[in-house]
Amino acid sequence: MKRNEIRRLPYIAAAVLLAATLPAWAMKDVNVAQYGARGNEHRDDTAAIQKALDEVMAAGGGRVFFPQGDYIITAPLKVKAPNSVTKSTEIRLALEGHGAGLSRLMLKDGDGLIHIQTPRNGMNVTVRDLSLMAGNPDAGTALSIVNPALGVRVERSALIERVTIEGIYRDSYFTKGIVLDGQWRALVRNVTVKGAQTESMDDESAMFAMKTGIEQNGFYGGRYVDCFVSHADTAYSWVAEQNGEGFVIIGSVADCCRVGAIISTPEQEPGGALYNSRIRARDSGLIIDHKRLLAVVGNTFEPLSEHGGYPYADVRMSNCWAIQINGNRFIGPAKNRAHVVVEGRGESKRYVIMPFSRYIQINDNEFVLPPEKAVAYEGEEIFAVYTDNNRVQGGGKK
Repeated sequence: MKRNEIRRLPYIAAAVLLAATLPAWAMKDVNVAQYGARGNEHRDDTAAIQKALDEVMAAGGGRVFFPQGDYIITAPLKVKAPNSVTKSTEIRLALEGHGAGLSRLMLKDGDGLIHIQTPRNGMNVTVRDLSLMAGNPDAGTALSIVNPALGVRVERSALIERVTIEGIYRDSYFTKGIVLDGQWRALVRNVTVKGAQTESMDDESAMFAMKTGIEQNGFYGGRYVDCFVSHADTAYSWVAEQNGEGFVIIGSVADCCRVGAIISTPEQEPGGALYNSRIRARDSGLIIDHKRLLAVVGNTFEPLSEHGGYPYADVRMSNCWAIQINGNRFIGPAKNRAHVVVEGRGESKRYVIMPFSRYIQINDNEFVLPPEKAVAYEGEEIFAVYTDNNRVQGGGKK
């Protein structure tokens, strides 16, 4: 073998190894401009983008790229993985733009913007660097990713990052921002969701017309990291009708919402945490229903009403076990307020391991209310609640 051929062997081997390890979905990489999408805010790009999505899915997955531009959408963009493709391999689909605020999908008509569905376990979806915008009030769901119950997987089923969801106009909004159904370890990171921009906060106000900012159902694990949701009925929703285990919200914000976050499962599924986040809501900062082994640590809670005009609870829990509420800061008015409401009514949605609240730790918090008035109890099935070392703003400890 000649010397120059020997020198080329490591490069040949590396190329062979790269080809062998490169995900199959990375081989199909399309630009929506190839299919006639213009992104000039004047032409309807729905058909061109749908064609790009269809071709990528027919090839077994890939990446669809949106160059900088304003893409007019007049009907929902739909992706459905066929059974024939998911028999033995996973499908990966990536929707990527040039950046939030640069690549903008603008829904002018239609019920929802992007709907992704697979009938079997075996699809990974990435959505990043895009803006999804509603041109009308109550415009459906901006982004939905629906799977069957996925069970155990070695990787995330969904990754959504650097995405903004909002109205084109102040009074336009999506009915829901992001809906994730049946996801394993989904990660939502650096995502902003905004509803109709208004200052009124009464029950009929458009401030709460968007139902949820980000919601999950039938989930296992998952994280919301550095997210921002405002002007919604509920900012973050983890309400499982069937199963739902584990969640983490880190460094996120809920503002101008009726409820900051709700965590609810039919049975006392384990695991969950709300860390270092800020919640400003009208009725409830955090609702915890039928959960165990959950930590609420290092957060800031504040009523939306500056003068206590609405009854408000920072944290409300029902039939929960082993909950830690530690090291949080409660600010704003004291009127019409309870920092923590513990419910234990002996009731359950269906079979539940422990239909009562027990082993609740409320320690090392900074309260507005005196510690002896900060916690309210509702129902008789409440046991072992510990309140230690809590402070009142400006001094005082218990």
